[in-house]
Amino acid sequence: MKTKITKWILVFMTLSLVALTGCSKNNDGENVKTKTFTSKNERYSITIPDIKGGWTVAETNNDDHLVIDNPDRSFTILVQAYPLSTAIYTCPDFDSFVTYYQEMVLSSLGDPTPEELSLDWAVNAKAEFYSVTYNNTVSKNYIAYIETKNAYYTYVLTGLSEQYDENIDAQIEAISTLEEH
Repeated sequence: MKTKITKWILVFMTLSLVALTGCSKNNDGENVKTKTFTSKNERYSITIPDIKGGWTVAETNNDDHLVIDNPDRSFTILVQAYPLSTAIYTCPDFDSFVTYYQEMVLSSLGDPTPEELSLDWAVNAKAEFYSVTYNNTVSKNYIAYIETKNAYYTYVLTGLSEQYDENIDAQIEAISTLEEH
């Protein structure tokens, strides 16, 4: 009996360790370490796959904004919450929010290519892709617009072409981990 209890304790400890570290599977079915990031005001969190070299969080003065970079800043994740309690005055509905963001933030990127995005937990979700070339350097950008019952969100994945291509599939899947608190 004592041996059986010891085995169960070891199994429980192993599972607990995996849960604390965070793990998901990539497209090849291999385990990938993940890390959870929470906005300063704890409004939301996201869990994203680790990246070569790890992630760093940039300091911002906005409690609803997360800026997460790889070490050389060639791939960045930006998540911004716009609480409906205040955003509704500027953008009374989801479509006006998307248009406002496109005009105010993305107008210099050119015309987007619509992307498919389905999030069961969201009231509305839409995504688009932008590619920009400047001085022979290609930057790729995936922008997801999300509406929940509490906020609008922008979830931006941006990077230099090679880093973007290497990481984009897993990072798009991670959008579904956005969780409001």
